[in-house]
Amino acid sequence: MALADEHAAYAALALTPGIGAARMDSLLRHCGSAIGALEAPFEFLCAAVGLSRAAATAVKEADPGRAATLLQAASDLGAVCLF
Repeated sequence: MALADEHAAYAALALTPGIGAARMDSLLRHCGSAIGALEAPFEFLCAAVGLSRAAATAVKEADPGRAATLLQAASDLGAVCLF
């Protein structure tokens, strides 16, 4: 797992509607990593504390490719994203 992939996965989750700080923390604890959360089966996500079926659906629809593009665009402009 490349660090850039984990950053893109984290950014994808952070950009997901309904995933705030508490749900992000729950996802990371339950799945072990942001990539783990994106790759987890739907029912596994539903078992995470504080994660509704709607939130699990939103996680399954998260797009790490789009997040990677946004991170690259920010980097191209000289921004540094902290994770």
